[in-house]
Amino acid sequence: MRKLFFLLTVVAAIALTGCGGERGGRAASGSLVYSQSAGLNPANAWVWRANVDGMHPVRVTKGFDPTISPNGKFVTFLRLRCASTPPGWTCPRAPKLFLSPTSGGTAKWIANTTIIPPALTWAPDSQRLAVEAKGGIDVFDLATGNGELIAKGNMASSPSFSPDSRFVVFQRDRRSPARGNRFNLASDLFVTDLATGKSRQITHLGDAGAPAWGPSEIAFGHNHEVWLTDRTGTRLRRLTDKKAVDNGWPSVWSANGRVLLLSNGPFRGKGTLGAVDVPSGRVSFVGAGIALGLSRDGKVALVDDCAYGIARAIGRVETVPLDGGKAHAVVPGDGNCWASWNN
Repeated sequence: MRKLFFLLTVVAAIALTGCGGERGGRAASGSLVYSQSAGLNPANAWVWRANVDGMHPVRVTKGFDPTISPNGKFVTFLRLRCASTPPGWTCPRAPKLFLSPTSGGTAKWIANTTIIPPALTWAPDSQRLAVEAKGGIDVFDLATGNGELIAKGNMASSPSFSPDSRFVVFQRDRRSPARGNRFNLASDLFVTDLATGKSRQITHLGDAGAPAWGPSEIAFGHNHEVWLTDRTGTRLRRLTDKKAVDNGWPSVWSANGRVLLLSNGPFRGKGTLGAVDVPSGRVSFVGAGIALGLSRDGKVALVDDCAYGIARAIGRVETVPLDGGKAHAVVPGDGNCWASWNN
C-alpha cells in the first residue's frame, strides 16, 4: 500500500475553491470535460470544461483524455511527451495519469499507464479511482490518501466498481493453449472486496470479459453474447444472443438499470454503438461511434464518433438521442475525440 499525499492536497484545494456539495454527492448540474489540440501532437492538448451541451467552455489544464468524477469535482487526464515524426509522432515514454479539480488548480501525478486510453473508472461515490496502470490494477482512495494494488500483473484489466463503491470487478487473462484462439488466452471475472483486499473468482467460463457493473447486476461478454451475473457469480443469465456482437460489448449502464450501451471500437475506422433494453434483452443499433457516457435518464448517449489513423483522428464527439433523434456535436473542432461527462 502506498501513501498518496497529493490526493489529500487536491481534496483540500477543492474545499478552498468552494465547489460545495455533500461528500460523494452529485453536482447540481452536470459538466462535460474534453481535450482539444491545435495540432496533431497529443502533448499539445488542453483539457476544457463546459456545460453538458458544450456551451460556456473554460480551459482547465494541459493534458488529454479527461475523465470526470461522478460528483463533478475532479478530473483525471493524461500527459505525454512526444516528438514530431511525420506522418505522426513518437512518444518515447509511457503516458502519465494526473488528477486535478475540475475548477482548475494544481495537477497531481497519480500513476504511469501502459496504454492510451488506460482502463480507468471512478467509484460512484467519487471517493475512489481504479486504474489499469503499470504493474496491475490500482485503487486510489481520495479520502485516506492510500493507493492499493488489487490485481498484480498485466493480465488484469477492465475494472468496474459496484454501486456501493465497496467492490471492484475485473477481467483476468491466463495462458491456455486449449482455448485455440490466436493469443492462447482464457479469461474470467474476479471481484475484490476493498475492505478486506481479498479477491474471488466469480466466473469459470474461459472467455468472460469486459465487465460493466450496473445498478443491480454485472454485464460482461461471453461466447459472443452479453451475459449478466451477481457479485458472487451464482446468478448467471444470458441477456443477448450472438447477433449483438456486431454492436460490441458492455460499456455504460443507465442509472435505473434499464438501458445498457454496447460499444465496439476498432483501431481504424468508426466503432459501432448499440443499446440493450435490459428487461427484454432487445438490442437496437444506434449508429456509428463508441459510448463515452449515458444520461441519467438513459435517453441520450455521449459518443466518440471518430475514425482513428496513424497520424490523427477524424470525427467528433456528439450527443445522440437513443430514440433516433438528430446527433449534436458538443466538442468543437474535428478530431477532438476525448471527452467525458457526469450528466
